[in-house]
Amino acid sequence: MNEPLLSKTGKPSISYYHLPEMERPFRAAKSPIFGYLALVLSLGFIILYFPDKPASLIWPYEWIMVTGWTLLGAYFFIQMLRGTYQKKMSSSEEKAL
Repeated sequence: MNEPLLSKTGKPSISYYHLPEMERPFRAAKSPIFGYLALVLSLGFIILYFPDKPASLIWPYEWIMVTGWTLLGAYFFIQMLRGTYQKKMSSSEEKAL
């Protein structure tokens, strides 16, 4: 009865939306070591792009692009925290029913 998160077409599984409280016993890792490892490696990759490093970004053009994408991501993150997308999703579900 365990359905995958994505169906064969690549779309989210229906049971994921309609049965959110369903027990999902699988956990990717029992230890937080993978989360800490991902954090350390991510910081390492970020440091690579600082000035005077091997893969430094070209000033100011590439830094403007990085800043723009970061601000765009922050905007969508704040909208998600406010529940904007949850409201739209629940209203579209009501229309479907």
